[in-house]
Amino acid sequence: APNSIIKLHLVPFESLHQAILKHTPEAYIITIMRRMMIRIAARLKKKIGAVTLVTGDSLGQVASQTQESLVAIQDVTDAVIVRPLATMDKKEIMDIAETIGTIDISNRPFSDCCAVYIPKNPVIRPSVSFSAAIEGNVDYEPLVKQCVADIITTDIRSDTHLDIVGKGLTIKDIFDETA
Repeated sequence: APNSIIKLHLVPFESLHQAILKHTPEAYIITIMRRMMIRIAARLKKKIGAVTLVTGDSLGQVASQTQESLVAIQDVTDAVIVRPLATMDKKEIMDIAETIGTIDISNRPFSDCCAVYIPKNPVIRPSVSFSAAIEGNVDYEPLVKQCVADIITTDIRSDTHLDIVGKGLTIKDIFDETA
């Protein structure tokens, strides 16, 4: 619809990400990072009164999307996590992106925090207990709270232009330019 609005929530994750990189065994970095992201999303969900979390997980597409990984990741919340792409393969997902007009965005070169650091051998069957034990070595709570406190929310309309890719997800830079 021409007048539709999407709320975009940008989370400054760099400090938390750096702490994870510093204190986590390489194979578990993506698992721990995604557990932290789910914690943040669950807190935002509660803050804004949302009912569920929705992710783009596609079962088995990457190491962090095995059944065991999804269990270890979602263990940090009791929120319902909806995964509409869970049973689709990459081609089906790309066909949907083509149909809804987002394939060009998907094909742009981009380094999100998952791609910036990809372990050589990520764990494909992480355990919940070992993930929790790794996290228990560091007090991540202040960093998680700071991420939630610093979330920037903006309305995206059809005429909105945010150069997220060009700015490398530097939130301050994005909004300094649009202000």
